[in-house]
Amino acid sequence: MPPPVNASPTEPVQPPEAAGAGRGVLATVPVLASLHLAETLQFYVERLGFTALLEMDNYLILQRDGCELHFWPCTCLLYTSDAADDSLR
Repeated sequence: MPPPVNASPTEPVQPPEAAGAGRGVLATVPVLASLHLAETLQFYVERLGFTALLEMDNYLILQRDGCELHFWPCTCLLYTSDAADDSLR
């Protein structure tokens, strides 16, 4: 593979332009696990000032100041004593 055209001993090598380069990452939307969606909703709305955009039995979307969080119900519990158990790795 030939070196990039701007390669020289005094200049850093610049990566080729990607599609949409220059805009950067405009947003991310984390999808988080919740052990109880109703409790998650109550905490984020009452304590942190989020508003609900979508409330379903199996999904929750919250928003505040341009930040959007998604939650899905998770019933899997892992205790810290379990995490330290080498047999689980």
